Amino acid sequence: MNADPALRFLVELVEREGGAAEDRGESVLLLVDGGLRERLGLPEELTVTDDPEVAAEEGGLLAVPGQPVISDAAEMVLRRGDAGWRRLDRPPAAPPTRDQVEEAAREQFDVDHGRIDVEGQPTSCWIPVLHAAALLEVRVSVEERYEERAAVFVDARDGAALPPRVATALAALSHRPGRGSGYVRAEPDLRRALEAAHVLLDARAADRQAALVRDARAALERERERVDAYYQAVLASLDARRAGAASDRGRLYDAQEEATRAEWAKRREETEDKFAGSREVLPFRLHLIDVPALHVPATIRRGTRTFGLRLDWLLPFSCFLGRRCPHCGADQPLVAGRDRLGCRACLPRMVTSPAAHPVVERPEPAVPPVVERPSPAARGARTADAVPLERTDVPEVPEGRADQPRADGDGSPGRTQRDKRVDKVWRGVARGFWEAVGSVERYGSVAPRSPLDALYRCYGPTGPLHAVGLTSAAVPTGMHAFLVEGDEDDTDVLSTVGTVTTTEGLAHFALRWRLVGRGPSVVEVLPFRPPAGGRSLPMPRRSRGVQGRVPAPEAPRPRGLGPVETLVWQHAIADGLPIVVRSLALYWRVQGQRRLAPLRPAALAAAVVATARRHSELRGGADWAARRLGVPVARVRDACDVLDGVLGAAAEHLW
Repeated sequence: MNADPALRFLVELVEREGGAAEDRGESVLLLVDGGLRERLGLPEELTVTDDPEVAAEEGGLLAVPGQPVISDAAEMVLRRGDAGWRRLDRPPAAPPTRDQVEEAAREQFDVDHGRIDVEGQPTSCWIPVLHAAALLEVRVSVEERYEERAAVFVDARDGAALPPRVATALAALSHRPGRGSGYVRAEPDLRRALEAAHVLLDARAADRQAALVRDARAALERERERVDAYYQAVLASLDARRAGAASDRGRLYDAQEEATRAEWAKRREETEDKFAGSREVLPFRLHLIDVPALHVPATIRRGTRTFGLRLDWLLPFSCFLGRRCPHCGADQPLVAGRDRLGCRACLPRMVTSPAAHPVVERPEPAVPPVVERPSPAARGARTADAVPLERTDVPEVPEGRADQPRADGDGSPGRTQRDKRVDKVWRGVARGFWEAVGSVERYGSVAPRSPLDALYRCYGPTGPLHAVGLTSAAVPTGMHAFLVEGDEDDTDVLSTVGTVTTTEGLAHFALRWRLVGRGPSVVEVLPFRPPAGGRSLPMPRRSRGVQGRVPAPEAPRPRGLGPVETLVWQHAIADGLPIVVRSLALYWRVQGQRRLAPLRPAALAAAVVATARRHSELRGGADWAARRLGVPVARVRDACDVLDGVLGAAAEHLW
């Protein structure tokens, strides 16, 4: 039957509830079962159609969206929900051989310093996948409301989202009711999978809400202007009458002015609430889908060392299911370390293979932009001339080595000795850093678990371009920099501040770094000069550091973020990329700790943002984060206490 979706929905509902339907071409005759008849208030026999003229001629029901019967039926289905167990049929083709699976594993998974070998024969199994669908209801204002359907597919064992290609193909395949049989079945962790699915659905609703609220900003501004114009006129009238009135009536006009201002503030708050927007996720479908797969026992070899690894080959899609880091759970390329198997997030000091970061050919600009030299900012600042980004050797710092500055007789740090080492390296820090960006390479000396390390994890070798308000297509061509010492309370913090000339314009930057051994270890790159040595951040504002682009482009959301990282990004990006990167660096430092396992993702994300803002000396604590993420304040405060306990003394050295 080729009909309107609302008509098809009603016909299918009647048939599923025990009724019958007879297609008459332009209309359908329905025989409605008694139970459905009572719930929807329908007669026993009913003619329905999606053609208004046919409905008028035959006296039938016009089944179109918005019709009360259709709306009541939809609400009934949503309240009832749709839960069950389904399975995919095994493909008729023969499964891949051991050698074919091994070759596919080496192509799909890039392991630094290691090689994947398949050990033994793959075994047939069923992999549980949770299919969650919900109605997303987004309210932009009191008058405007939008509804749309969304669905997600997650691994029911650990809540990891399926790759988009696999999820799209899975939604298009036909399923059979019931559980798969005849093979080993991996048991699902329904609580974990449900929480992950809800976070993904809520993230989609939040994205939709943010887009719709942005579209409604013009209406909000117009409403504000009307309110402000009215009350400004009232106050002006009071001032005029006060000027011509007797002195004994001054208190009366003062009281009227105070009441008017209070009413003005209340009306502005009501206007903000009217356009604040809200969202609600109404789940209506939860299906566990058994997907036929192969358990592939594998080993990652690094010399004589071996690390066990379990891989899952999805038979209907001829690919492996995504593999997270077995140590920290991050969705990052694996690294075979000296002592354990990890990833580029939890083993940041490992040197990655050349294939991990291929060199990208970039066109040379026809005419290099002119570099303007800014004046040195602070007393004692040392300045370097503008230099082209030629190849220079920046010494790499051995991990775990840190020379302490000698103390003078009064116990203060030996500034003279430290200054000699600073003089040898500070000029090359910025030049080597932007040279690496121009070569699409990661800088060689990055402080582990630092904001710069998190920035590279988000965007790869071009991450510093996003940090200073550029796009990944910009090519550095020149640089001017000067050195700013740390403040007296943090003498080991140094900042190389300046401007970098690129094919997209001139951008301001600041590299925060420390001396480790005889070389620099870069901690962070910022689009502005950091106050007080860089621990504090200025109040959030749009960057104006790029010539010809005001404001600077917003950094794109990184791919592969988990539930907590996604919430952190959504609710902190409005305050600028620096606080987002600091928040992610803080979370990745504690990710996987057992004490954090009982915390809900939203509460943990709010605690991460609040803690990062506190250590950046920005206003907005647990109460502020709780309101922004819509989490009870008590839950966020408890999460902050747990997070502080996990960080311990390391909190003083976050950045």
